[in-house]
Amino acid sequence: MLAGCGGGNPEIAPVQGKVVFNGQPMANVTVTFMKVGAPRHSFGETNENGEFSLTTFDPQDGAYIGLNKVVVSQPAEPVDPAAGVAPPPVEVAPPPKPPVLPVKYNQITTTDLTAEVQAGTNQLELQLLPMGAQ
Repeated sequence: MLAGCGGGNPEIAPVQGKVVFNGQPMANVTVTFMKVGAPRHSFGETNENGEFSLTTFDPQDGAYIGLNKVVVSQPAEPVDPAAGVAPPPVEVAPPPKPPVLPVKYNQITTTDLTAEVQAGTNQLELQLLPMGAQ
């Protein structure tokens, strides 16, 4: 038997969801759930439809039951390995860039986003607001 306060891992419940910003699903963002006192965070990445599943210990096992602070972040702009080389002519307009999320969602110290994880399966929609919106 291992020594410790709880005698085992806190309960984890499956969490799936969707990230929406300005009414649009957010693809390719990282979602992190952080419960105070938990030994590790839960995380997931959205697909092209803004949908995610969280992982804590095992793939898609979920997040800690209880109130979690939520951080949502976008990857850094990719670096072009052929920088300095003229790009080939483009006949089709490039796809629009995804909207940039407000900085407050990127850090545990500034995010105001929270989620209550319940026992059983959780289906959440994370609605992100532009700066200045209530």
